[in-house]
Amino acid sequence: MIPKILLTLFACIFFQNVKSQEAEIIVSTDSIVAEINALPLKKEESLFIEFSTAAGIATPYSYKKEVVKVARNLQLPYGIWQTTYYYQNGKLILIEDIEETHLVNENGDLDYSSKEQNYCGHFYFSNHVLISSKEKGEKRNTSETVFNEQMELIQSRLYCNGF
Repeated sequence: MIPKILLTLFACIFFQNVKSQEAEIIVSTDSIVAEINALPLKKEESLFIEFSTAAGIATPYSYKKEVVKVARNLQLPYGIWQTTYYYQNGKLILIEDIEETHLVNENGDLDYSSKEQNYCGHFYFSNHVLISSKEKGEKRNTSETVFNEQMELIQSRLYCNGF
């Protein structure tokens, strides 16, 4: 009986510590991102991106010759998909993913001058591993509803190192 109690106690303490570390990383990452956005960043040459149903650009921003942020904007048939990658010392720390949908006008057509945010996701990384995510809303494209950690890591490396 005592071993079970000790094991349960150990597990509770361990998972509480893990949650505490996760919270510290999130707070630290949010602080770093705020600092990055306050820096006088240099806009580098953009990369044109084309998919079967979307096209857009990925634009890196550097500070002291180090890429600290890459903003990817894709124009979709129904709206705009914005993904921003944040880096510290060349390592991905955060992906901010936002999807905005064009509104429908009174004629039933898409109104390209108006849009509303229907999805926002924040994905926190530490040592190339997803440690936490916060999502609000739903993506319109059902094939993009599941966050693909490995694909995003590959893309983030391409955007960070490929310019």
